[in-house]
Parts: sequence; C-alpha cells; structure tokens
Amino acid sequence: MFDLTTQIMIAKGVKLLAEIAGYSLIGLGILHVLAGADRERNMFYQALKIIASPAMKLTRLITSRLIPDHRIGWLALGLVLGVWLAASLYFGNLCRDAPAEIQLQLCRKD
Repeated sequence: MFDLTTQIMIAKGVKLLAEIAGYSLIGLGILHVLAGADRERNMFYQALKIIASPAMKLTRLITSRLIPDHRIGWLALGLVLGVWLAASLYFGNLCRDAPAEIQLQLCRKD
C-alpha cells in the first residue's frame, strides 16, 4: 500500500494530531473549572474550544443522543487517548522493524 517511510510519517502525523487534541481537551477542562461562569468570555477558553471542536464533534457523531452533552468532553478525551495509543504502538512497531538508516532519520525521539 504505502512504503515504510510514508507509513512512519502518517503514524507520526496522527500521533501529533492526537496530542494536540488531547492537550486542548485537557486545557479546556481545566479552564472550565477555573474560569467558572465567565469562561465563554475567556479568550484562551475560546481558542481551546476551537482546537478541540473536531474531536468533540466526532465523538458526538459516534455516540448516541442518549449520552448527555456534558459527558462528551470526557468521551472525546478517551477517544483521543485511544487514537494516540494506537498510533504510538503502530509507530513503535514500524520503527522497530525498519532498517537502520530509516530509524536514524525518522524514528528519533524528538
């Protein structure tokens, strides 16, 4: 399907997107608690809400309407953590089986 280099780059990209979404969901949860009722006027809360919205929308699309909206954030975080874990394991397996020159170029811990 794809060569090894492309697979490693895709795994790194998925892992990076999951990290960004995960950190924004965690930050959104922290600001939700700390900012209180004025959180909708908080600039950082709005920025994190925009960044986290694809994960929230995907989670709402996957789940049924029986799940209340205030639970979607936790479910989105779980979904993002699952995607991150799967991408990390896939990336690790690809790098373990890769030739030495590809490991040196693409499998560094940077």
